[in-house]
Amino acid sequence: RGFEPLPTMTSVLRAANALVIGLNDGMPVHPAAVVAAGIASPAQVPALDYGTRHRQEQPSDRLQFLDDRIPLPVFHEVLSFGDLILAVGVADAVAHLLRKVPDHSRG
Repeated sequence: RGFEPLPTMTSVLRAANALVIGLNDGMPVHPAAVVAAGIASPAQVPALDYGTRHRQEQPSDRLQFLDDRIPLPVFHEVLSFGDLILAVGVADAVAHLLRKVPDHSRG
């Protein structure tokens, strides 16, 4: 087996998510993305309960470009770039597992 870029990229981006969480004491969530995803109105954002692992983004947060800022209105979710790449990696792995392998034993 050679170098497999998707698993490597997935691992790097998972580590980037962990770094963002570690540097910011939780995963910052961009307020405008929360509104765009249909999770809350602008007036509701300041009082929103983000749970234990997420919190509202602050100006002092580090690596903001890697925080949760990609709205998915269809699912009422906000994802990070790392989350999207991880989802692509999982989908790719599932596709490979479900791919039919030709049976060469039949003659």
